Order: sequence, then C-alpha cells, then structure tokens
Amino acid sequence: MDEKVAKLNIEHYKRLLASETDATKPESIARLLAEEEANLEKISKERRWIYGLSAHWRRNPTAGKAACADPLFVDCVWRRLA
Repeated sequence: MDEKVAKLNIEHYKRLLASETDATKPESIARLLAEEEANLEKISKERRWIYGLSAHWRRNPTAGKAACADPLFVDCVWRRLA
C-alpha cells in the first residue's frame, strides 16, 4: 500500500512541476519529489529484504526456527523494520 501511495505522489509532483508557472513553487515541489523518491527507494529495499528473508525461511524451514529462537537475530530483524 505504501509503495502505491509513494508512486502516485511521485507522479503527482512530476505533473505539478511540469505545469507550475509560479517561480517560487518549483523548488518546494522538487524537494517534495526528491523526498518521495527516497521514501519509495526505502520501501523497495525493505520489501526486497523481507522477501529475501522469507524466501530463505521457505527453503530452510529449520533455519528459520533456530534463528527466531536467537534473541540477537530477532533484535536485528526488529531494527531493520523500524
């Protein structure tokens, strides 16, 4: 859901940037566009990381159980998601 919202925001900011005639607004819009693109990249990285982790657990179900029992591993996963 967050990824879709970020993509829609990026499209919106690009349209605003192309159609803006006021000389003061493009700088603000460009900043918002850059922030949203960075946000989308962060969301994409998290999704790839989570998908890779779940794929690893599907291939190695016993490794997942052992890792979940390790408090350091759980702390690492929590920090990545926070």
